[in-house]
Amino acid sequence: MATQENNTVKRTFQIPAENLTIFLGKIDELNRRAKRMKQQPITITRGPVANAVRMISTKVYGAFGQTEWRDKPVTVELHEITVEGQSPQITGWTLVSRLQYIDGSILAHSVPGETCPAKYRDDWSKRCDHCNTNRTRKDMFIVRDEAGKHICVGRNCVKDFTGHVSPNELAFAAEWLHSVSELGNEDNDIYSGGEDARLQLTDLLACAACAIRNIGWVSKKAADQNGTKPTVTIAMTLLCGKQPEGVSVELIVDDKDQAMAEAAIEWAKQINPLGDNDYLLNLRSIAQKIIISGRISGLAVSLVSAYQREIGIVAARKKMAEESRHVGEVGSRDRFNLTVEKIIDIIGHYGMSHIHLFRDDHGNVMKWKSSRERLDTGKTYQVKGTIKSHDLYADIKQTCLSRCVCVEAAR
Repeated sequence: MATQENNTVKRTFQIPAENLTIFLGKIDELNRRAKRMKQQPITITRGPVANAVRMISTKVYGAFGQTEWRDKPVTVELHEITVEGQSPQITGWTLVSRLQYIDGSILAHSVPGETCPAKYRDDWSKRCDHCNTNRTRKDMFIVRDEAGKHICVGRNCVKDFTGHVSPNELAFAAEWLHSVSELGNEDNDIYSGGEDARLQLTDLLACAACAIRNIGWVSKKAADQNGTKPTVTIAMTLLCGKQPEGVSVELIVDDKDQAMAEAAIEWAKQINPLGDNDYLLNLRSIAQKIIISGRISGLAVSLVSAYQREIGIVAARKKMAEESRHVGEVGSRDRFNLTVEKIIDIIGHYGMSHIHLFRDDHGNVMKWKSSRERLDTGKTYQVKGTIKSHDLYADIKQTCLSRCVCVEAAR
C-alpha cells in the first residue's frame, strides 16, 4: 500500500493583457471547485509586466475576393503570473493523467511534462490494475512508478491503492495542473451547447466550417473577451436549422462545408496515436465517432479550425520548399537583407541560445544561432555573416550563418 505526502507545484506563465481577466477567472472557477471538493485553494503571485513582439495571424482579402492568412508582428503586454497549488504525491508513484470516458470517446487530461501511454488512450478496457476487475467506469487515473512502469487505477480504488489520497484529491490535482497549462491554448476549449444533446459529428462540423468560412474561427475565450458568439454556439444554432442572432451575414451550409468537415475528420483519424499532445489526441478520439455528446461539442468543433491551420502550415512549407535555394559558397562572408520569421529559444548546459530563421527577398531560408543577441520577429536587418553550411531540413534548403553582425534596416 502506498503512502501520500503533499507537494507544492508552481507554474509560471506569461499572459497577454487581453487574456488576463479570462486567466484569473479560470483560477477563480478552479478555486470554487476546490472549495466544494474540500481541497486546498490555488494561489497566484503577480510578477513584472513586459512588452514582447508576437506574430498574429490575420485574414487578408485579395482584389478578386480570395482570402489568405498572413502573420504580422504585434507588440503585446505580457503579465508574469505564478500559479501555486497542491499535488498529492504517492510514495513511489507519480500522477500522469486522468482519463474520462464520454459516450465512446476517451479524453485524456495529462499532467504537464507527463505523457499518457497510447494503449490507455485507444482501449477502454474498464480493468483496474489494482483490483484486477472489470466494471463500468467513467473515470480512471494513470500513475507511473520510479522504474517507468504505468498502471491504471479506477476511481473507486484510489483510496485503497494510496492509503490516504481520496479520488477527489487526485481528480482535482489532475484537473488544475492540466487546466492551467492549457489556458493559453484557445483551441482546447471544451464548451457545450447542451450537455444532453446527441449530435452527428459530420453535420456539426459542416456547420462549423460554414461559420468559419463566413466570419472566421471564434473560440469561447475570444468570444468572452470580445462580447461575440463562439463558433460552437453558431454551429449548434445552424444545426437546429436556425440563423444565429447578431450575425450580419446569412449562413448557408453548402457542399464545400460538408467536404471540409469530412476532410477534417479524416485528417484527425490519421493523427499519430503515439504523440504526446493531449489536444490532438483527443481530437483523434472524437473523429472515430459518428454521434457525439453535447458535452464535447466545443472540442469537436475546434477540429475544423485545427485542420485548416494544419493544411495552411503544410501549404506554407510546400511553398517554402519550392522557393528556398542555398545562397553563396560555404566559407564565404557576405551581406544579406533578411527578415526574421521565427526565433526558437533553447536552454542548454551553457545557458540560453536563440535560433533565428530568416527569409531574404527571394524567399530563401537562412538560419543563425546566437548565444547572446536576440533580434525582433518580423523586423528586417542588414546582416553580415559567414556561410557556415548548406543544410536540408524538412525538404527545405537552409543556408546556415555564423559570426553575424546585424543592423536593423531603415524603413
